[in-house]
Amino acid sequence: MLTKGARLFNMDLHISVIADFKNLFPEFNIIEWCMSGHSWVFNKKRAYPDIINPSTWIKIDDKMIELFQQKYDSLLSSFDGFICGHPNGFALLFEKYNKPIIIINSCRYDLPFCWSHNHDMLMKYNSCLIRLRDRGLLIAVSNNRADQLYIQLGAGIITKHIPSLCAYTDIKYRPEFNKFLCYHGELPDHPLIYKKSALPKPFKWSDLGRFKGIIHLPYEISTMSMFEHFTAGIPLFFPSKEYMMKNCVIQSVGAYWKDKLPESLAIFRKKDTWIDLADFYCVFESPNVYYFDSDTHLFSLLESFEWKDDSIVMMRHRSRIRSDWEELLRPYGF
Repeated sequence: MLTKGARLFNMDLHISVIADFKNLFPEFNIIEWCMSGHSWVFNKKRAYPDIINPSTWIKIDDKMIELFQQKYDSLLSSFDGFICGHPNGFALLFEKYNKPIIIINSCRYDLPFCWSHNHDMLMKYNSCLIRLRDRGLLIAVSNNRADQLYIQLGAGIITKHIPSLCAYTDIKYRPEFNKFLCYHGELPDHPLIYKKSALPKPFKWSDLGRFKGIIHLPYEISTMSMFEHFTAGIPLFFPSKEYMMKNCVIQSVGAYWKDKLPESLAIFRKKDTWIDLADFYCVFESPNVYYFDSDTHLFSLLESFEWKDDSIVMMRHRSRIRSDWEELLRPYGF
């Protein structure tokens, strides 16, 4: 049962996925082993567990799982449930304990096996997900529609699409500069464009709210920074689908399976599959979100920009994410 106050365990290689859940649900008592190289962003000490750690997790196999469970069995047995963010594949570590497992699918559910190309472990992992689902122990969410379809085709698992909120930054949109920050990608010089490389290192989240807006030329169909900026109410500028197809390289499967993509996922060999399902075309509904067809079009949008009151839209967005999660967790006692 995942009642308020339930103790949940998370071991993660990404700082933002679990931070988002913790921000949404302070009611849970979450014990977190953060193995991310960016743990310093949240002033966390980077975790290096025995057996499975930042240096070894990509090679996870049956023996490593068995040794990890032997080492930490007493601790893992004490939790009411588990959260698997990045990677979802850590579900294999926790199935033994017969507790609910929350999977937050934010980037290729089949990590690390799409990197290691370990088809034997991928088959065992897919079977694990099916068993968890059939026993009523799998709570599966995809934070973007592309990965929602990816896990459905790859593992036969239907997930609920709930966008990330990422309100943990506490960014306030209070523009002080008459410039727009180019956060991802490269653009020609323009008096209104400020390049991310010129920000202080490290920069503060609060620095971002001082710009009139943020421009993304995405390298992926979904990144946590996009959610952070949208939830903060910062006006956003994205390439149109036509611009994306012609000018932008997205890493997606190319950085994972390379040319060894399983046939069940063949549809994802096509760039337009990813782009059609990208967050910035499906989720970010606000009068302050813009799409440009060319650099010249973007410059025109920046030069004529006027902020529009989107407070009601954003309030509904926040409320819908929380209520969707609550509805999903309710059958488990929340």
